[in-house]
Amino acid sequence: MPPAFDEHLFRNEGLERIYDISYIGQLGPERITKMYWPYMKEMSSFGKKAMLSIDRPMGVPLLPKPLEKFLRSKKRRKVFQKMPFWKCHWYNPEDEKAKAMVINQSKIHVGMNRVLGNWEECLKKRLPEYPIDHHGLFYQMKMRPFQAVGCGALALNEYCPELENLFEIGREIITFEYGDISEFRDKLQWYLRHDQEREKIALAGYNRGIKQHTFTARVKQIFDMVRKKL
Repeated sequence: MPPAFDEHLFRNEGLERIYDISYIGQLGPERITKMYWPYMKEMSSFGKKAMLSIDRPMGVPLLPKPLEKFLRSKKRRKVFQKMPFWKCHWYNPEDEKAKAMVINQSKIHVGMNRVLGNWEECLKKRLPEYPIDHHGLFYQMKMRPFQAVGCGALALNEYCPELENLFEIGREIITFEYGDISEFRDKLQWYLRHDQEREKIALAGYNRGIKQHTFTARVKQIFDMVRKKL
């Protein structure tokens, strides 16, 4: 079954959308960081209108591994976060409720799906059907677009074919092609300039989400599948 969202946590609280864009996720190892870095830079260009819930501040270039480790230290993070000169807002939500609060205060919530590590060749041998995109990269369907629609934000997510079966792309969520930074930039700017269209799509995504993509709906779908096989 595809991911879903906890409708008791990720629900539209009707809060002021103080952030134009938000992102929740870890940059992770060096290879992943470099892959995501152009997107982080693009989002951070929105300054204090952006909230990046990642493990390091933007406005500081990528550093050698020992310095990156120092900068990302959980012990120092709260001190760093109090400093006023970072390029955009950043902090790591402590729990799912805090993540929901970030999305509830965002006009657009961005999701990324591509993954990269040192395990690909082994996985290809064991699970040859595991999805790989035309860049040769593995990707995972994550919960973030489902949580975004549950909170009433516009979900702007990396395209993956599975989304076609879950949402009407262009009417309920918006996608962008991995590797095309210009498309990503253009869609962010366009939907932030066109409030009515953005809110229309966010509402359509919300209506689809609460009907078909909550944890409660997923459990019902599982039982329906079981009954059909009995």
